[in-house]
Amino acid sequence: MASLSLTSPQGWFKRGKAATGGTQQPARPQVQAQRKGLGDLQALILISVLFMIPIAILSYQKVTDDLEKIHVVRLEARGDKYIDNLHNVERNISIRRSLLAQLAAG
Repeated sequence: MASLSLTSPQGWFKRGKAATGGTQQPARPQVQAQRKGLGDLQALILISVLFMIPIAILSYQKVTDDLEKIHVVRLEARGDKYIDNLHNVERNISIRRSLLAQLAAG
């Protein structure tokens, strides 16, 4: 059985013979190494922001597209009213032409 000592850097190696013929293999120290870089909260915030950017862009595009569709529908409604008035004028012109033709024929 191999013994393990964590008191010195030399104690980080397993004592005894290994399967490869007596060479010493490094053992993992029980102390967790300090993390360098972002903390857990900072990493969570960064990931959240990175996921929110495309969602915000797509939401903006969706809203502008919907506003454009609303504008087109309003223009179509206004055009529909204009067309109705134009049909009334066209009908009145047709009636007048037929009356003038009857009057001219006698």
